Amino acid sequence: MKAQPPVAILLGVLLLGSGHAAAAEFPVPPDVQWEAIKYPAGYGCGLFAENKAQKGKGWFISGSAPATEAECCKSCEAQIIKAQADYRGKSVSVTGTCFIGKKPLYSAALAEGT
Repeated sequence: MKAQPPVAILLGVLLLGSGHAAAAEFPVPPDVQWEAIKYPAGYGCGLFAENKAQKGKGWFISGSAPATEAECCKSCEAQIIKAQADYRGKSVSVTGTCFIGKKPLYSAALAEGT
């Protein structure tokens, strides 16, 4: 079996997607919401939730002190799993976006209600 060149693999990931939202799809929390993840050393890591039916009215589910991107992603993944369990069976559509500082890392569905 012939090995795939790195460019072909990268192109496949870009075309097929990684399961996370594109940068233009990320919500922008209002200034007052950032206080939930503000620490003396700067803005930390947080999972921001937004009800799809009420754009612009989101909230931070969790927050932690400034961390590396890898630590932040791991923290957000744990919170996503918890939130998905909490929302299971409810008729709401909620998206969660993982932020490190004010930089969005990725989004994931927390609930896909009707």
